[in-house]
Amino acid sequence: MSINLLGAVTEEARDGRTVQLMRVRSLRGAVAILLGFGDLLTVIDPPELRALMVEVAEQAISAHT
Repeated sequence: MSINLLGAVTEEARDGRTVQLMRVRSLRGAVAILLGFGDLLTVIDPPELRALMVEVAEQAISAHT
């Protein structure tokens, strides 16, 4: 399944995956949107966004256990 996120530029990777490049104003805002897709996407870069995704997801889990 391919979902175009917020005007992202879409590229096909050699292994058949869809890669979307997008600009965001803030990492926290991006996390709020991207976490809603659950396991349907993987953030590749930047590492700061990946780390913030994990941090926010862990906080959500902690709040609900």
